[in-house]
Amino acid sequence: MVNVSLAVLETLQEGVLLLAPSAGKFIITYVNPAVETFEGMSSNDLLGRDLIEVLPRFAQSRICDMLPHTTLTGESRSFDESCVTGSETKWFHYVISMIYRGYLVISYSDITLLIEHQQTADAANKRLQDANVELERFAYVASHDLREPLNKIVAFGERVQQISGQCPFLKEDSSTCKKVDQYLRVMIQATKRSDTLIQDLLAYSRMGKEEETSLDVVDLALVLNSVRDSISVVIEDKKASLEIGPLPLIRAHRVPIGHLFLNLLGNALKFTDPKRAPVIKVTSRTLADEGKVEITVSDNGIGFEPQYAEEIFGVFTRLHSRFEYDGTGMGLAMVRRIAGRYKGSVTAVGVPGEGAAFVVRFPSVEAEHDD
Repeated sequence: MVNVSLAVLETLQEGVLLLAPSAGKFIITYVNPAVETFEGMSSNDLLGRDLIEVLPRFAQSRICDMLPHTTLTGESRSFDESCVTGSETKWFHYVISMIYRGYLVISYSDITLLIEHQQTADAANKRLQDANVELERFAYVASHDLREPLNKIVAFGERVQQISGQCPFLKEDSSTCKKVDQYLRVMIQATKRSDTLIQDLLAYSRMGKEEETSLDVVDLALVLNSVRDSISVVIEDKKASLEIGPLPLIRAHRVPIGHLFLNLLGNALKFTDPKRAPVIKVTSRTLADEGKVEITVSDNGIGFEPQYAEEIFGVFTRLHSRFEYDGTGMGLAMVRRIAGRYKGSVTAVGVPGEGAAFVVRFPSVEAEHDD
């Protein structure tokens, strides 16, 4: 058995030093070939000698403090430490343990490449974080600067629209009056759309970049009631019916989840069929086997072709002309991004001329507690 154990040690890529404590010294009684490679010394130069005397680099190591501690307590210790060998800096992972009859064993492996890769990854991650912060700052400033002239165009366009009927030359030509009014209206609407698009882009870019805080238990029933109140005027204007069933609790942040369902309900109210009164239903169920809850927002609107079920979640994706249905093409992209932030998912099912359903899944609070 001893011969087998030694044969195994001889093949290890980890260095193994067997030490015998003696009068405050730690005498080397065995080294495997990996130690000879790491230290650049033969076993004949190492065996029978004090560890610190023959390998002075260990005198500057934490090993000096840990060997006596392990000798007295029998507790194992492990740590990572660098050392300079020649012109190179090497990193090793050390484990100090006590074995039979008070002997100590030091096993150590070269983790230089692992540390270098980690340092490279950390540096790249730091650069990426700095770039993201700078990009977010730029996006905020740029959006503010872009919106300022747009707001002026809208403001002065509306003023021109108010006084255009008072211009003498316009009174003489009614067709010109109509054209001026039409051009102003188109200009103002286009400018407002640009302003909305800038705001949506900024909201999308900042989604998930808020300071990380602990998640709250969010009551979706309260969220949906709040969303319903905020769009009550649109519901009334559309003569729509909004039916909200029992809803579960999820772990998230209330405000983004409110935006998610505001976009889904707004989407259902936008793409209605003029031939029938809109009916929107919000239902839920528990998927116990998957540890998730599922919330479905369905409508009886115009629906969509099945092949567009994924495409509609893309940024700027529109299946209809902006002249038919207003919007920037950002709403569903934000829905998916918010859901993903809380380990959720969103899928869509549509039938042309019959309606659409959006299915949102989140981890259930109950499953989280079971874990």
